[in-house]
Amino acid sequence: MFGNGQYVIPAKAGIQIPVWTLCQWQIMPSAKIYYDWYKTTWTIRSDGVADGRQRSDRIISLGVFLYMLGLSLRGVEKFFGCLGWKGSKSSIERDVAIAGWKARTLHLQGPRLRMRILGVDGTGARMAGRKAGVLFFVDVERGKLVCVEPVNEMDAKKVRQHTLRVMREVEAEQLRTDELHIYDGIVDQIFHKVCLAHWRKSKCKRAYELHNELKREGLQFESENMMELLELLRQEPRQAALPEKVERLVRRYINCHKGTLFKVNQLLQHIERSWEIVSSDEGDRTNNATERLIGLDYKIRANTLLR
Repeated sequence: MFGNGQYVIPAKAGIQIPVWTLCQWQIMPSAKIYYDWYKTTWTIRSDGVADGRQRSDRIISLGVFLYMLGLSLRGVEKFFGCLGWKGSKSSIERDVAIAGWKARTLHLQGPRLRMRILGVDGTGARMAGRKAGVLFFVDVERGKLVCVEPVNEMDAKKVRQHTLRVMREVEAEQLRTDELHIYDGIVDQIFHKVCLAHWRKSKCKRAYELHNELKREGLQFESENMMELLELLRQEPRQAALPEKVERLVRRYINCHKGTLFKVNQLLQHIERSWEIVSSDEGDRTNNATERLIGLDYKIRANTLLR
């Protein structure tokens, strides 16, 4: 029978173990009862308490949910303590890890996701007290996260292996990345496009720096050429093939091998080589969808947890 919300069990029948539940503010115990006649032990638990658990499923789920909202493990522990609920930092961390593996298993068992453009980008991360890296795979056209892999972007072998595996799983037609050479050769060049925003930003920045450098050296004509190059780089709509004006600039500086003019020559040749590998799709020509998800799903959350 019950008394004050607790099971009343004879002392010889078993022992009482406190179990915390969200539905009541008081301790709801579980009890183990041993019967000599049956040579069997029964365990009586409150509803929602799994085998071997001291906390209810709702308490566990709430801890995982608060962590997903941005609270640190210690913050969730303090929140539970304010309400008189049981839950240590280590137990909450274990609950989050178990929930993550369950979510991953469910994700892998679901219908195969298909997309046209797979965006890939990496960022730094701190795991187990050491610096590591994380690769984000995103459906560029839908702006949805596909998966995250604990791979350092500087580890060429692992990056290539994971990228190729994910591309095959989602049957992507095109790979969209930044200008890092680590992504070269994963797929045929016609299926690999560079983010227009990354490419244009780096080339415009370099052209403007050379414009100022040439101007300080008194090379006014060459300085104006760099401003002309800036306008060609920013021109919309962007041509899929290298514009004739850029070709003329390449030929003009092709034999310069000294000083600032050699730097201009290098920039123009790089633009000539990379012009056609930059995305010229009618839709999103950038990898900004991947950058946004890295910022929203990782960087903002990581800064919250570090406070």
